[in-house]
Amino acid sequence: MGYLDALTADAYPRDSLGRRIFEPYGRRGKAYILPDERAAQIARGTRRFFPSCFVALLVAAFVWGPRGIVTVFLLGVAAIVVGTSYATRGLKLSSERPTLSLAERRKIGLAAMGLPTMYTICLVGAAMAIAGASLLIKGERNFAAWFFTFYGALMCVLYGRRLRSASRDTAGKPT
Repeated sequence: MGYLDALTADAYPRDSLGRRIFEPYGRRGKAYILPDERAAQIARGTRRFFPSCFVALLVAAFVWGPRGIVTVFLLGVAAIVVGTSYATRGLKLSSERPTLSLAERRKIGLAAMGLPTMYTICLVGAAMAIAGASLLIKGERNFAAWFFTFYGALMCVLYGRRLRSASRDTAGKPT
């Protein structure tokens, strides 16, 4: 299990008839009834899209610099909008709008991601924060140093909180 598994986990709420409800634009947008085959198609597309975006951002950063990053980012946003409209084409609208609680969504994400991946992300965040802070201490006052420091610390704190809540959840369960 890994990070992409958590992104593509079946986290769709179910209506009273047990059908998946897909709300691509959140509570304010339309809700669609999502058949199993279309859910699998969305999961496959997501698993292909995010790694390719990551590679494209790295290549753009090295080849074209900041302008390349902005261009690839904007193209990625456009691809998400187009992909969402493609994924919802032909789906029936749902009159029911069930929701998953935050605790339910976290539980699904944690189960899909797995503890080893979460620990790895937390440790990578801590290493990034330490590397960025050491650059700042040495006098390097550039964007990369600040980014590494704050983004690494943010990753470490957010995933650390998730790990702490996961350990609290498992500690309360009888074995």
